[in-house]
Amino acid sequence: LYHQGFERSAFGLGVLDLDHTFTSVNPALAELLGNTPDRLLGRRPLEFLHPTESDGARLGIERLLSGDLAFYKREHRMVRHDGSIVSVLIDMTLVRDADGEPSYYFMQVRDITDRKRAEEALAYQALHDDLTHLPNRLLLVDRLALSLARAERTGSHVAVLFLDLDRFK
Repeated sequence: LYHQGFERSAFGLGVLDLDHTFTSVNPALAELLGNTPDRLLGRRPLEFLHPTESDGARLGIERLLSGDLAFYKREHRMVRHDGSIVSVLIDMTLVRDADGEPSYYFMQVRDITDRKRAEEALAYQALHDDLTHLPNRLLLVDRLALSLARAERTGSHVAVLFLDLDRFK
């Protein structure tokens, strides 16, 4: 039953040895990474992380092994075989044997690309005018506050130019 569940899961699943290399992956994980299961075996998940994110993931895995963390859960960007980027949520845990010694890692990877795109779209809508796509007053106030804080820290000045063209500010 475990094997069938592993193979048929809609989430990407992987088993890693203590050297952090895949010993087993399901078809969903291979598809998520744009590869075949055979091409993932023996490789490390860190190889597929966006280069700016591999250090944070490596630290999280080390904390799992040392016992500082019970499980690792974090959003990452992964690079697919074709070079495209996919946003994922990685859940990872260290499985111990009957004597409490580390045995292997179990990893679950969920595709959250659509959710991340929706979040970015909402953030854009909150800070830009729907009609003109120009920054709105909220973004102006935010940037002005940042500029004033930087000017106070560095002893510099800030200038603001206000234009009103036929009541279009």
